Amino acid sequence: MNQSIRKMGCILSITAIVSCNTVGAQEMIKLPVDILQNQTDEIQLATGEIIPKEEIVTWDYTYEELVNKALNSSIDLKKAESAIDRADYVKDDANDAIDYTPTDTGNGDGDSKADGEYKAYKRSEINLEKSKKTVYTLKEKIAYRVKNAYYDVLKKEDAKKIARFQVELKNENKEHAQLKYELGVASELENKEAKRAWQDSKKGYDLTVTDLEKSYEVLNDLAGFDVKERYTLKDEISFEKIKDEDIDTHILGAINESPEIWSLEKDKYLAELGVKLYVFNAGNDPYKAKKIDVKTAGMDLSSKKQAYEKDLRNDYNSLKQLEDQYEKDIIAYEKAKDDLKTAQLQLEIGNIAPIQVKNVNLQLESTKKQLRERIISYNMLAMKYNKPWII
Repeated sequence: MNQSIRKMGCILSITAIVSCNTVGAQEMIKLPVDILQNQTDEIQLATGEIIPKEEIVTWDYTYEELVNKALNSSIDLKKAESAIDRADYVKDDANDAIDYTPTDTGNGDGDSKADGEYKAYKRSEINLEKSKKTVYTLKEKIAYRVKNAYYDVLKKEDAKKIARFQVELKNENKEHAQLKYELGVASELENKEAKRAWQDSKKGYDLTVTDLEKSYEVLNDLAGFDVKERYTLKDEISFEKIKDEDIDTHILGAINESPEIWSLEKDKYLAELGVKLYVFNAGNDPYKAKKIDVKTAGMDLSSKKQAYEKDLRNDYNSLKQLEDQYEKDIIAYEKAKDDLKTAQLQLEIGNIAPIQVKNVNLQLESTKKQLRERIISYNMLAMKYNKPWII
């Protein structure tokens, strides 16, 4: 009898300890997301294994800072910038080589020389502009890749946080099940199931740690860091809504701004120049072949524009769906917050156990994670929608 009383006392002691580890509220991100589990000390499992809890720390890098580091460390960008200087030298030499500017078709080797020199100059002029646009596009692609990798680290940190919380809860459930089993109020099967759930949660936690490491490695590669370097990112996840404009207006603007389409337009221009300034009797490709080149270049340009229109309309529809889902996630998150407040009040008056509050908080954290992931999906698609050429 005394032994049973002592064991019941152990259960009450565990419950009291758990109640001291409830959740505090703190604003952490640019969202209506204001609940964060306080992380102090560490989680010590029954086996003696310790899983450290994360402390609230200041950030080391913002997204913009990592983009700058990625730009500074990119070999491809350095090569692209060097290509501008090279294209400029080629253009200057091509300009110096021009004898006169042809305006119509020619005939014979004499016209062929002048025609070739002028076309070489026009190609070099376009290649210089292409080189500049390549640098511009590459910078935007790097910014997109960094943002994707940046977000991925934040997502994996969220997953690790929840997995760590689950380990803690499963550990408490396991300890309670063991005591109840010893008291004869729980079956051996229930005790084993609680232990298996705890072991599974540890495996799940280990997977989130591995996933986070991989995400850091991707971001490190982009930023030019050592693969093993670790740091804290500024947790800046905010809903970046697209400009409120007609989809047709947006498609037209994207097509006009696109470096890809500009390049295809210049290819068509050079093909047309090959027909306009064609030199007969000079060993060139047949005149009809040059006209086919113009037709082919026109089809390539038209195809790309159609692809832009199709993709942008699909992206627009997907963004609108994500906006609706985001609104639903906000409602679910607000409800989860209310549920936690209710649970905390119930705990204060003794209607529920502390571990029940923790379970409610786990649901809140899971809801917040889903909300954040929805925002990330929207923001990445919005970035592509605004600048389709970055993919």
